[in-house]
Amino acid sequence: MSTQTGEMMANILTILRGIRVPDGYRTTVAEVTERKTSFARAGRSPALAVVVVRERVRHQPAGFVRRVVRILITGFVKSPKGIDKRQAARDLMADVQRALLADPSRGGCAVMTLVRELRFDAMPGEHGCRASCAVDVILHECGA
Repeated sequence: MSTQTGEMMANILTILRGIRVPDGYRTTVAEVTERKTSFARAGRSPALAVVVVRERVRHQPAGFVRRVVRILITGFVKSPKGIDKRQAARDLMADVQRALLADPSRGGCAVMTLVRELRFDAMPGEHGCRASCAVDVILHECGA
């Protein structure tokens, strides 16, 4: 992982840890991890797992390097009885998108942040739902 990618990931983790109802979001994220996890291991709810899925590097004219980093953000929501788990997962992913797109430049280290797709998976027989969000972050740097 490049230094620029590391800075971008640090920015994303900080942004996601700041999702809180008192700050105008619909949910308060209880936990954010930088590793793959399962629903059973998610810990406190709602939880987010953030992982870099791939990093594509392309060399451009004039020494520029373009990186497209695909990140998968998986949310885990365990809803109490009487609360719609799918709606809770939709609210969580709406908060994730709002937080990410508030600063698409990732604190100045990225050119653009794009939310590519959302998926929701209600757990049968469980009081929870898993949601995932694929995000592309485009980075440019001057080559040596």
